[in-house]
Amino acid sequence: MIPIKGYATFDPLKHCWIGSGFKTEWFADLQIYKNDKIMDPLKRIAEETEEDYQALEKILKDAGVQTHRIFLNMDRYGSFKNISRPPVCPRDDFAVIGEKIYGCGKLTKYKEMLEQIDEKDVSIDNLGCNISTAQICRVGKDMWWDY
Repeated sequence: MIPIKGYATFDPLKHCWIGSGFKTEWFADLQIYKNDKIMDPLKRIAEETEEDYQALEKILKDAGVQTHRIFLNMDRYGSFKNISRPPVCPRDDFAVIGEKIYGCGKLTKYKEMLEQIDEKDVSIDNLGCNISTAQICRVGKDMWWDY
């Protein structure tokens, strides 16, 4: 099980959940796939983004952080048309506060990762919105974040 603990931003990082980008073959059923002017830059972006994720993962592992990567299971969706975006930045969909991970919206792309977390540590609200812990604020005992 992946432990959930987030009490202070200045504590040493022990576990990190890293997202992933898109694969160019996911565009195969879209009209743009046959247009090299569009697909060549997209292929380059996809390759360089994955290289960046791998570099980040190496840096974290070298620092003693246990990493967990999430990859989109495209078999579940059938087409890139059926998803809003790949799991690029889990921070855009989840917040870890104390010993609980909070999520909001349709999070099926994270199903395999959420199965590795004890059910008692997960709170998901299907409100159809995303949360953003990039903008989180503590006011007294209350926590506020944007969505």
